[in-house]
Amino acid sequence: MSSRVVSTSYLGWSAIYEINIGGNTKVRVNTKINGTAVRESETLDIGFDSADCVLRREANLRWLLKSKP
Repeated sequence: MSSRVVSTSYLGWSAIYEINIGGNTKVRVNTKINGTAVRESETLDIGFDSADCVLRREANLRWLLKSKP
């Protein structure tokens, strides 16, 4: 799915990206930086398997990717 990076936070060799995937829908991606970090406003193609997600109810609904060993 085509998306755009809205904001980026760095912590050591990790990054947290807030990504707009269309309309007012955003996802947050936590990842290790492998090479170059993605900049705000860059366009990305992202994808994930629904089996790797967990739907949680907190202040709002959000999808969380389960960490893989």
